[in-house]
Amino acid sequence: GSVSALAGALGAGLGSMVCALTPSKKGFEKTLAPLSSAGNDLVLNLEGLKRAVDLDTDAFNDVMTAMRMPKNTDKEKQERDLAIEEGYKKATLVPFETANKCVDVLLGLVNVVDLGNPNSASDVGVGALMAYAGFEGAVLNVMINMPNIKDENFKKDIMTKISGLRSKAVNSRDKILGVVNEKITK
Repeated sequence: GSVSALAGALGAGLGSMVCALTPSKKGFEKTLAPLSSAGNDLVLNLEGLKRAVDLDTDAFNDVMTAMRMPKNTDKEKQERDLAIEEGYKKATLVPFETANKCVDVLLGLVNVVDLGNPNSASDVGVGALMAYAGFEGAVLNVMINMPNIKDENFKKDIMTKISGLRSKAVNSRDKILGVVNEKITK
């Protein structure tokens, strides 16, 4: 989960770099306003993904703490089971939010790829690949926790949302790489 967040942060960082550098190039002055806006959004996602690196570790620590709870009486067993369930839910929601932020990065990069300096096209492409890797890695971290969660409504809701996010992620990645490949093969 932490590595997935880092991958997404790298993608956001590359995109924000292109946003910052493009308007300063001759002939790209008109991109200042839209790329400033896109760059600001990417930086916000970058910061959120950097925080997610540590949040992911902290979330799993909650599961480990719950596992160490006493289980000598029925009441202790019930409290422990509830704490484990809540820990796994938290350990699922953190990478889910990472996946969501990685999709936001990809959507932001869709805007950047069209406006960015063609000499920076490869940076946008690598950014998209990193954000997509972050998305898929985060989803794997969501999925590994699912068998440990008993709340079927929670699981169904997360899986439905992941399906929608995956569609956005794949479509954005493919669009970005298509534009990048057009720009670098001219």
